[in-house]
Amino acid sequence: MTRTLWRLDGAHATTLAEPIRLAQGLRLHLEHTELTTVLMQLGDQQQAYIGATGCEGCAHGRCTPGCYVELLRRLLRACFDASTLCAVAGGLARRPYRRVALAWPTAQTEPLTSLRLAAWPDARLIVHWRGSKRGIACAALLAVGSDGPDPAAMLRAAHWQTWVLPGRLGAKLANGSSLSLLPFARAWSHAPTLLWPQPSELLRHDISPPMHSAASDANGAQALGTLVSQLTATASAVAEGLDTF
Repeated sequence: MTRTLWRLDGAHATTLAEPIRLAQGLRLHLEHTELTTVLMQLGDQQQAYIGATGCEGCAHGRCTPGCYVELLRRLLRACFDASTLCAVAGGLARRPYRRVALAWPTAQTEPLTSLRLAAWPDARLIVHWRGSKRGIACAALLAVGSDGPDPAAMLRAAHWQTWVLPGRLGAKLANGSSLSLLPFARAWSHAPTLLWPQPSELLRHDISPPMHSAASDANGAQALGTLVSQLTATASAVAEGLDTF
């Protein structure tokens, strides 16, 4: 089993026919394997991706019985009027992100499906899910360019605890986390969710986000040292991405 990246097409709030079934299916999926959901903003366009554990046959369109990607594909077909998963062999293109915030849920956390990436001309939102029969945990990362509001402030407005990552460390994690795992996942009390493009009318909506702030909920050098160690251990496995949608 290897981590694979897939472009999610046709999945929108307007095409979701079975929301309860989707939530139940994702919860069952997480009892057996992890899942990463990604939404990218580039200009006025958005594209969703899914990182999942696949089989050797995924790359050739011939999944073996019990493949988690194939089971996920069947779930999406059953829950959306129209949706497809397209393999992204080279990964996502590296972007020149300048501000990156890592985030964890709290008791009051709101799902990030309502976070408007249109506030930034260049952004990547990643939510990594892991679970067991005892419960679900997740962590999130929001990476943006130089323009637009403070990403950490936007996450805190949705009641997520945040840590603003410094310079190159943030960009490295942002450009590699579609397949690698986000650290420090915390318990999630709601149903698991996927990220997908927002309706065009919301993308055009006038947004008044929080202004940039230097404040951070970081817990200092110890957490930074842990993250640096994890990045060092996985850096050789992170391939340079190619998909720019």
